[in-house]
Amino acid sequence: MKFVRDEATVEDLVQLAMLKAHLARERFHVQGGNPDGAVQGWYFAIARNVAMDHLRKQYRQDKHLVRARGDRDDASADVVTSLPDSAPSIEEIGINREAELEIVDRVHAAIAKLPASQREVVELHKLRGMSMAEIARRLKIREGAVRVRAHRAYKSLARWLVASSLLPLLLYPFH
Repeated sequence: MKFVRDEATVEDLVQLAMLKAHLARERFHVQGGNPDGAVQGWYFAIARNVAMDHLRKQYRQDKHLVRARGDRDDASADVVTSLPDSAPSIEEIGINREAELEIVDRVHAAIAKLPASQREVVELHKLRGMSMAEIARRLKIREGAVRVRAHRAYKSLARWLVASSLLPLLLYPFH
């Protein structure tokens, strides 16, 4: 939203970014460090690249329209170069990154508060991407029991995150 500033276009670009991530999932490998941070960074990089590609395409279209409108004197060429730059500054990028890290830390702290059986399900499901059936096989319990643990864990997490005023940031991080 910070780059594009048009809600409908952002929704389309998010869908495109998710599709690209899905298609490239086989190429993603965690190389040490924090796997959650690696996945998050990977998704953010894909989303940023999709947004930048969109902006480049839009810039080329705007430039073409200015040239097609008439005389190609310096005044018309300056219209394109004087278009406002919607890219965030380095300071804004740093502030956003700090906010993202704070959110990740607070979510991890909330997950750490869960009972061990619920925490294990959340970590396997959300952080490692395992299906409920895979988790059931791994933990040697029924899939229904996994779903109950997950449901209780997510309800507890939502309660804690709402209490800490973090849930709105997770749902709408760029508003």
